[in-house]
Amino acid sequence: MLCKFINFYQPLKSAHEWKYLLKDPSLQWKDGKSAKELAKYWANRQDIPAELNHLFKNEDISLVFLFPEYKVPMPAVGGDSHNDLYVLATSKNGLIVIMIESKAGESFGKIISEWYLQKERGNKDEGVNAASRLNSMLQELGLGQYARAPYEEIGDYRYQLFHRTLSALTEAKRVKAKRAIVLIQSFENDPLSQEDFFKYVRLFVPQEKMTSGSLIGPVGISGIDLYFTWLDCEKSNLAID
Repeated sequence: MLCKFINFYQPLKSAHEWKYLLKDPSLQWKDGKSAKELAKYWANRQDIPAELNHLFKNEDISLVFLFPEYKVPMPAVGGDSHNDLYVLATSKNGLIVIMIESKAGESFGKIISEWYLQKERGNKDEGVNAASRLNSMLQELGLGQYARAPYEEIGDYRYQLFHRTLSALTEAKRVKAKRAIVLIQSFENDPLSQEDFFKYVRLFVPQEKMTSGSLIGPVGISGIDLYFTWLDCEKSNLAID
């Protein structure tokens, strides 16, 4: 029988070990690309960076663990959600799950209508599985009112954002954290992706003003306080292979 070590982790010894966790290192691991910029930003960190700590109004947040390319199972048939970086932090108020999606001008991928239509055209089973997965995700996110194929009401929202959000909630439940944060860490001015993100967040908090560098929320889901934030960061001059 093949041994599987699902929840075993060890510290990275070099940037190469982060690099080879990527789906396509030859394409993603380049200066200026989000994956490598994220690694450079977090390299050598022992404490929460000042710009993140500012989001918490200097609550004295401490790092516990960082997990690059962290996979979280999604409901129904299909693959896991691949999160660029999972930061587990703590404060006097308990554990905080922070799921980070890094961007450097890249989009959030397919909109719901494109994703679902592609699955539906594949074969009957793919269409059924796609609907089952998306409906389950929407229910778990407290957005069950939109769980109606062909998803016209949310057709122009980015699919990736839904499963990244569910990743944060799922992991918060697993470690019994009271707070979960979906953080977009952007290394390039990208107003189009930022608007896609804020439009998505308005599904949860329609009335709140949204700006970069602010913590949006909380939204109470399954006993967890869910927050969203877009954080603009400078590219680093740090040289890593």
